[in-house]
Amino acid sequence: NPPAVTTVAVPLEGETASVTFPYAVLDENNNYLAADGLTWRVTDKDGKDAEGVSMMNGVLTVLPTAKAGAYTVTAALGTLPTASQKIELTKEDPTATRICVLRNGLELTTDTLMIPVSDVSVYTYYKAKLLDQYGEVMKDLTLDTSELPQNVTFNAEEGKLTLGKASKPGIVTLTASDGDLTAAVT
Repeated sequence: NPPAVTTVAVPLEGETASVTFPYAVLDENNNYLAADGLTWRVTDKDGKDAEGVSMMNGVLTVLPTAKAGAYTVTAALGTLPTASQKIELTKEDPTATRICVLRNGLELTTDTLMIPVSDVSVYTYYKAKLLDQYGEVMKDLTLDTSELPQNVTFNAEEGKLTLGKASKPGIVTLTASDGDLTAAVT
């Protein structure tokens, strides 16, 4: 008999956690049946499919995006009665571990922009986010820059870098900091 609840720690960013649940499919006379067509489902307390958690062939896989809480793993095969197991996902308290700088939702450390040849200005938006050990956003941060090439502007409140036809080539470094953590894009 399995334990009443299996506890699994949600893994840190960049990792996965796996737990194997041994299983067998039996008929009403306790004879083994082939598990072809066996389906697995992981649901939260409201019966909704769990995010960041999956089950296949008896192996539960948990991603850092999973939310802590109570879940139910259910196995079903045709008209046979279903089997289920309760699981509890746990997370440590959030701890700031890194800062990421984003443009269009993509994390980057370097970026190349082209000065426009027409009279239309080009706007590029950047964001900085403080992440915890699971890769979840703890808060938004403001980007700063020290020196800008001629006719290049940066609005830190909006994260907006503006290039126009009169902008001069050069290097722009945008930096975000929180405590001992720093990230930059050049």
